[in-house]
Order: sequence, then C-alpha cells, then structure tokens
Amino acid sequence: MNIHGEDFYYNLVHPVTKANIRVFKEIDIEGDFEEKIWYQVTHDTGGNPMTQEIVAANPDMYIYKDRMYFKKGAGGGSLSSGGKIPVDSRIVYVGDSITAHQFTVSGGQYFYMTSGYASWANILSGHKFYQPIGGNKGVAGERTDQIIARLGAILALRPKVTVMLLGTNDTSQSIPEATIKRNLNIIYKALRSIGSKVVAITIPDRFAPTALLSSANETIRQNVNSWILSNPDVISVDSSMLNDASYFSDGLHTNAAGAYLLGTAVAEKLNTLVEDTNVGYQIDPEAVNNYLLAGGTNNATSWSTQSGSAGGATVATSKVVEDGENKQLLTISGSYTGNLREAGLKQTYSNHTYFQSGDTVEGIIEFEVLEPLVNIKEFKLMLVIFSASWANILAGTNGLSGSVDQSLTIEPGRYVMKTPAIVVGDAAVPAITETTILAGFVDAAASQPVNAKIKIHRIGSRKVNSI
Repeated sequence: MNIHGEDFYYNLVHPVTKANIRVFKEIDIEGDFEEKIWYQVTHDTGGNPMTQEIVAANPDMYIYKDRMYFKKGAGGGSLSSGGKIPVDSRIVYVGDSITAHQFTVSGGQYFYMTSGYASWANILSGHKFYQPIGGNKGVAGERTDQIIARLGAILALRPKVTVMLLGTNDTSQSIPEATIKRNLNIIYKALRSIGSKVVAITIPDRFAPTALLSSANETIRQNVNSWILSNPDVISVDSSMLNDASYFSDGLHTNAAGAYLLGTAVAEKLNTLVEDTNVGYQIDPEAVNNYLLAGGTNNATSWSTQSGSAGGATVATSKVVEDGENKQLLTISGSYTGNLREAGLKQTYSNHTYFQSGDTVEGIIEFEVLEPLVNIKEFKLMLVIFSASWANILAGTNGLSGSVDQSLTIEPGRYVMKTPAIVVGDAAVPAITETTILAGFVDAAASQPVNAKIKIHRIGSRKVNSI
C-alpha cells in the first residue's frame, strides 16, 4: 500500500484488527490523511494481553480497513521477537527428484502432491512460511555441481529458509566424497551469505527395486552424511527414519507414508525457527465475502452446504460464537455408498473485482477436527477464479490427506491449509471467486459408516504480490 509516496505493508507478525483495538481513528486512503492516530491494543490475536500502547502521533503506522500497516523499515513484519524468523518469510526447497515431487496440475488446478515431503512440511508447519512461485527448485537427476550452476536463480528468490536434500545422484554416479562436500559447502555458504537459514537433509538409503549403491559409494554416502550432520539445523534420515522399502514407491522416491514422515521432521524443525503466530488471520477482508462467518443460523451468510455428492450421508451445519468470533460447524454422519463421495461448504462471490490480472493469490483455511474421523480420507481447500462468463481463469487446491490404503490418518486437532500460490493470468478479467472446503470419503462399493465433526475458524484468500 502506498501512503504519502512511501510503501507500507500489513504487519503479519502481530496482526492487529478492529477486534483487538479499543480506540482508533481509521484513515481514508482515498482522501486526506489524519496524521495523529490514537488507539490502544488490548489483546493480541490469540487473546493474550499486550503491553504496547500507542497514544501519540506516529506517521509510520496507519489503520486502514481493519488492519495495521507499517512503513517499510519502521518495524512490524521486518523484526521478530526472541530471534525467530517472521511468519510469511520466504521458503525455498532445493534438490533433485525427491524434492521436486511437490506440485502437480490436473484439469487446470494446481495441487500439492501427497508423495512430496515439501508438501507435508508446509502443511504440518501450519503454512507459516510463504513459498513463492517457482519456490521448488528440485530437478530430477541433478548432482550438486548442477545445482551450483543454477544457484543464481535460487538466490534470486531471497529465501529466509532453504530446505535442501542434495547428493543422491552424486553418490550413485561415484562423485568423490571431497567433491560432494566442497559443492555442498559452496551452496550452504552462498545461501547463508544472503541471510538464509539452511535446513539440510541427509542423503537417504536406497532399496530394491532401485539399483543399490556399490560398497564404495555407500561409504561415500555415509561419510558425506556425517559431514552434513556437523552443520546446524540438520535432519537425519539414516536408520531412524526412511529405513525400509515401505516408505518408498520404487526404493528411491518417497511414497505418501515416507513423504509424510520426512515432511513431519522438516515441519518440526521449521516450527523451531519461525514465530508462533496464527496465520489464519492473514485472510484479506476484501478478498472474500463475509470472511468473519457472520449471520445465518446454520450456515454463515453467503456460505452454502455442499451435500449433493455425499452418497446418502447426513450433512448438517450450525454456528457457534467463541471469544466473540463466529465459527462454522460441519457434521457428517450416517452411512454412504460409492466412489468420489464428498461434502462441505462453498461460497460464490460474484462481481468480485479485488483480484486483477497479474495478482498472485492463495486460499487459506484454519479448521479443527473435533473428534476421530470414520472413513474420511482427506480435506480439500479449493480456490477458483472465473471471468464474468464463468471461464476458469485459475484454480488452486490443497489437500490434507491420508494415503489410498489409509496408512496415514488425520488425527483430531487444529490445521491450517493454503493453496499453492497461483497467478491470475491475462486471458480474462476476474469477476467471480469460489472458495470451497470439502471432506472426501473413502471409496465404498457397499454401504459404510461415516463420521466427521469439523469446526471452521476462518476461510478465505489473499493477495501475496509483494511478499
């Protein structure tokens, strides 16, 4: 946002809204500015008391449409307490084909792949980092020297955290141990020189049917791993993690179970580095109709139940208010039959001109699984943008998902999902936005029970052009 010719941005580290400001003077961005803003923060977004009190003129901060904006370099999102990395800092994944398994496109929609550890790392860390367009720098078959050759493109993304799994192809191609270590050191130093935290993953073992390493190359792998472990912020996959063929689709590339296991370890590391801030508050009020889930008795105003594909299951909705905030409940019960069954909630926001060609956008949901699930295999968040004539301009989907054989389960708890960041193209003018959350059922040839009770805390989308 431009104020008085200077760039201001929304404070994502300690988001402040009208809900937690007792006294404030709102700024009319289109007209004259009021230089003095008097307000007092009474609690943060988690309900915790805040001691900060601002009762004098401060031209570096403004309240506009429910949000606090900071002048660049004046504080806010540029700093973090306790030495933690601010929420929404950039994250980039670097490696070979094991890392490259993260996104796929089907039917014009961008999806996270459950077989990619980077997908699970983002989901299980609560999407506290922002992965920019092109932020997966995994390339199948590459060695460390080839990654050095494209290091400029990685550095250009300005990551605050770089997660990397390197060396798999070096060891299989008999690259000398000293060369691999030297190359890794070059990559680590280059990233640290721009202020990026490097989270390195050791080289996984191989299993049949993939060709196993020779004895000499296996020694190289183990020695390189020992050197990697001498660095800070390392994740070891030897012996204690990806230690048998059941975690791989082909003995080399992780399946959903292996990706989940490795992604969990990466997420645990990421959560030690980043501010513990609720990113559900990143939803842009102008990007979705009724982002506060206000009104209505069963469904919040403008939100509709999606039960036509429930296969006979009972789908019910209701509203609750907690700490002054509206929450939407979704309950699925009874029994169902059939494949590709699902149920959820959707909002269609017509005459919506907030998103424009060239914008980078992402959908966001914060929700809670309240009790153990029965025959629910996934939750999907979908953001679709159409033209006025319902031409599909772009779509993004994120799924919190168990594997096909249900070896992964979604436990009760609170989750945040974001769609991959996607760019609005120039083919048509955006006019309609659809936001949908769906619970997907396990396929059932015969009648099966189903149970899910979900609380939706926040759902919507936002622009991420300037992050």
